[in-house]
Amino acid sequence: VEIRFKLKDADWLSDELKDGLAKRLANRINAKGELIIESDRTRERNLNLADCFDKLRATIYDVERDLNARVETEEDAAIILLTFI
Repeated sequence: VEIRFKLKDADWLSDELKDGLAKRLANRINAKGELIIESDRTRERNLNLADCFDKLRATIYDVERDLNARVETEEDAAIILLTFI
């Protein structure tokens, strides 16, 4: 089973998230700009379809987490240092 959609036309994703997905899944985007996710984990079509959506959901969460990762500042480092002294 496979799911495919044009990443650029996915209005339910933010532009930053689309860019992150395009970078992370560059090898899964075809010449038409379609993101393709496949699964043949089981013999059941509906379970493979659910697995495709789980893969997509997990990747979206990972990219979003990376985009929203907080960079530690000098002030943060000082607070942490004072906490352990």
